[in-house]
Amino acid sequence: MTRILFVHGHKETHETIRRSLYAVYPKWRVQFAIDTIAALERLAAETFDAIVVDMDIPDVDGSALLTAVAQTRPTVLRVAVSGRYDRMAAYTTSTSSHMVLSKPFLALQFADMLEPALVVHRFELQRANVWLEDMPDGFDSAIAETLPNEVRRHLYRRRMMRTDTQRKAS
Repeated sequence: MTRILFVHGHKETHETIRRSLYAVYPKWRVQFAIDTIAALERLAAETFDAIVVDMDIPDVDGSALLTAVAQTRPTVLRVAVSGRYDRMAAYTTSTSSHMVLSKPFLALQFADMLEPALVVHRFELQRANVWLEDMPDGFDSAIAETLPNEVRRHLYRRRMMRTDTQRKAS
């Protein structure tokens, strides 16, 4: 079951979003937070596969929230959604999010964009975990678990390059 946290400040649209996504992907469990504080509390209390942040909400500093999620919950897929096109905001957002989506969009379009990203993200996490399991005994696995996904991916790629070089040499 995929769990998604939406950070969206308009309570009146929460049920509409929930129903729309349930019609497309009934195995998705969607929850909502109306502001940054509520989102961080939810993330601390529960496990989510993805967080979707509406960057146009006045009470939500989306970039700061996504950065905090990247640091505290690196395994959560981070998606920024905005109806405004601002190059600087897009750049700032893209450094702390995995995806930046432009709204408006239909639930089916959103699901068609998010589901493949979730599959790839899960695969990357599995690869990182395999790499962590193969670490030498002297390496502290508690430290490795705190590494952001981007660092894990980099180390995994380095390890794969080293393995390929060793294979070619032998």
